Amino acid sequence: MNRLALMMVTVGIASVGSAIYPGFDTATTGNLKKLNTVLPLPTWIPDGFRAHVHDEVFNVNGQRYITVEYRQQNIAKSFSMQFASVHLGTPIFADERARPTRVPFTSKGLGKSHFMTATVRGLPECQTPWISLKREGSPKYGSFVSLGIQADVAKRILQSVK
Repeated sequence: MNRLALMMVTVGIASVGSAIYPGFDTATTGNLKKLNTVLPLPTWIPDGFRAHVHDEVFNVNGQRYITVEYRQQNIAKSFSMQFASVHLGTPIFADERARPTRVPFTSKGLGKSHFMTATVRGLPECQTPWISLKREGSPKYGSFVSLGIQADVAKRILQSVK
């Protein structure tokens, strides 16, 4: 009986671990754990998106740059959470003629901030500035970038970040 209860608790913990970050499979969850840092990530994403974790050294003073990219089969729709230990400047839209709109949001993981949204080459694009995570250690800053994601969906993703 105790053995069965222990197995059920272990399965429950594993289920909760993967449920916290939707879009993560076992391998991606393992890649996230290998980063040895806590990242504010969305707890809600649209159906059909899968996460991919990238950890690299950026060319700014050899700083670590972490990207958690979410994409689906339709490559025209994707979004990513990006993390760095330095502020990497102001985001720019791919189309200089874009007329961005500012959309405020609040989340536990990113605090109170905003993103800019515009239509670029016929697709909606959303970007936050680099947001201070207001904590010690690395990474110190995070940002969000999406392509093909409507502003209301981007806002829901950002509001779910913990």
